[in-house]
Amino acid sequence: MKHLSHKIRCLKWLMIHVFLLVCNQHFLFAQEDKFDFDKEFEQTAQLIVMLKVEYADETPTFGAGIIFNGEKDRLFIATASHVVYRVTSKPKKILVKFKTFPGKEVIADVLKNDADLDLAVLTVTDLKEHGINGCAFPFDRLPMHADLERGDEVLPVGNPAGVSWAMPVEADKISQIDESQIVFQSTFIRNGHSGGG
Repeated sequence: MKHLSHKIRCLKWLMIHVFLLVCNQHFLFAQEDKFDFDKEFEQTAQLIVMLKVEYADETPTFGAGIIFNGEKDRLFIATASHVVYRVTSKPKKILVKFKTFPGKEVIADVLKNDADLDLAVLTVTDLKEHGINGCAFPFDRLPMHADLERGDEVLPVGNPAGVSWAMPVEADKISQIDESQIVFQSTFIRNGHSGGG
């Protein structure tokens, strides 16, 4: 459990990094092979899940999350707290869609929530029952540190209005980087991109 606590503490920075699917060949791969964006996106997108959060008396919220760890027969997903919790409502049901299992929705539970950090950790259990192999996810694609620079290209990936894995045709650019945030401007970001890749 100590190992899990350390990973949860690192999540805010991790979410910022994974939130930016960086198109820059230098950032993704320090190799001279030809960069195949579609292939690399398909690999990375396996860690980005789509969320639909249902409430008792309100319309659902759509968002996205990032699978950051697996343990035995469960997965851990980081997302934004405001995707899961509304000011006056707790979630009734959280449904998760995986890129590798189209059309299948699995129920998630809230493991931890921190409104001040705008971070929620969800867990999906009983993976084998759902036909999901938790060891098959490419966790090696989660950077703990990256050499991002102003001007690097980024693509937001999310679930606006329930349109899963939506992303723009053209990349945005990073305008500012500091200790706690990476800033970029996008006309593509909509409700539903929160918490995602």
